[in-house]
Amino acid sequence: MPAHVSLSTSSSLIGRLRTRDNRDWSRFVELYLPVVYGWLRELELQPADAADVSQSVFETLSRRISQYDPVRASSGFRGWLWGVTRNAFLDHRRERNVQPQGLGGSSQIQRLEALADAPQEPPSNALSFRSSLAHRAAVTPE
Repeated sequence: MPAHVSLSTSSSLIGRLRTRDNRDWSRFVELYLPVVYGWLRELELQPADAADVSQSVFETLSRRISQYDPVRASSGFRGWLWGVTRNAFLDHRRERNVQPQGLGGSSQIQRLEALADAPQEPPSNALSFRSSLAHRAAVTPE
């Protein structure tokens, strides 16, 4: 990864999202949809469900982006994004009353129950998503 590529989220892009410019939102979705979708697939949603919940995440973001405060967000923008994604995932489970498939028996149920109390951090393979994000940002002009 080139040294000049930052893994931090561009505060100028986030600021421009508040103006509701379609180009900025397109850029934002292009960068972060793979991240959100990947998190949801890691949470074992089927591809169609992950796509639906991803759409819900970006709808929520469009309404709440003005509420994002980098000073209050101790885990940064990606931590805040993870929180929005996690909440959308939990809402999806509640709405559909989907029980986890018996992949791991009670351990799978415990994992889902623990998710509600999990810290506001992305899943463990977030580094690969960050690398992908940094690569996409480096090769796509802002």
